[in-house]
Amino acid sequence: MILLSYNVRGVGNVAKRKVIREVVCRNHVEFLCLQETKLQNIDRRLCAQLWGDSDFDWKAVAAENRGRCVIVNVYAPCTAVEKRALWENIIAWRQTCPEDAWCLAGDFNAVRSEAERRGCTGTVSSQRREMLDFNDFIDSLEMLDIPLAGRKFTWRRLNNQAQSRIDRFFISAGWNVLWANCSQVVLNRDISDHCPLLMKQCFQNWGPKPFRVLNCWLQDPRLSAVVDSTWKGLSVNGWGAFALKEKLKGLKGSLKQWNKDVFGDLKFRREVAVQKINDLDVKEEEGGLTHEEVELRKVLLNEFWAVLKFHESLLCQKARSKWVAEGDQNTSFFHSTINWKRRANSSGFDDR
Repeated sequence: MILLSYNVRGVGNVAKRKVIREVVCRNHVEFLCLQETKLQNIDRRLCAQLWGDSDFDWKAVAAENRGRCVIVNVYAPCTAVEKRALWENIIAWRQTCPEDAWCLAGDFNAVRSEAERRGCTGTVSSQRREMLDFNDFIDSLEMLDIPLAGRKFTWRRLNNQAQSRIDRFFISAGWNVLWANCSQVVLNRDISDHCPLLMKQCFQNWGPKPFRVLNCWLQDPRLSAVVDSTWKGLSVNGWGAFALKEKLKGLKGSLKQWNKDVFGDLKFRREVAVQKINDLDVKEEEGGLTHEEVELRKVLLNEFWAVLKFHESLLCQKARSKWVAEGDQNTSFFHSTINWKRRANSSGFDDR
């Protein structure tokens, strides 16, 4: 999901609406949160001008009817007392809401650390109290402050050096399950003293997948025949290193095809074996099995356990856990390790 949060400081100006629409269309925005529209009446015609087409819904819907997620568009007041009251209201609402997937977006008029503010006036004690209240608010909601890419600050006072990061997205763990690897980026400032803030999932394009020999292949007795016949059938002219490279390239193609046509999908092979075993069990209950069917069930049981071991070996290789014995069926460990590596590889923000 791609969300855009923008404190526009008024949308009465036609030129501003055009700029907002361009940002929405250029970034393929799916959910738009605007703050400080400075308009009492907002109709569908205005929303169409901002969205760029007629395929949208701008009507507010109660959280319990959303079904999957809750997105809160925040425009926090400037005074500490009013902000504290707003934080308490949102916390109370969260506690009564059954949905786990939450996203807070908008202008919070507060920062989380001294590094997020520069050149702003106010006493040190009041600023620290404001930061403490804001951090307590986020911690109480158990929200994640996702990575920021682009500029350090989202707002600056015109004709002044004051600037801060008061616009941001927060997401819950439930949101992160539905839309993992989210990141937020600060877009260029133009019609407002605030920068638009875009949140979307990061999908890394790593290019073609490298070829790897799977350890579970080595446990299949048919592999050696495929390698032997392919290697002997390849004839390459040229110097030694070139011939070796070309023959390995040809062997790679044969192994990929063998894996697809013969070795097959391990999950599918396991499901087929289980189904056939259970069909034979049912037939035996109803009237008995022939000698051939009894032998077939033995073969299917051996197939099932072999495929199960292949799958365990594959998970172990993906997790790169050399110190974990292959007999250990701790698949939750394997999956957590694999997912951790995926998150580590996907760090950063891809704005292509």
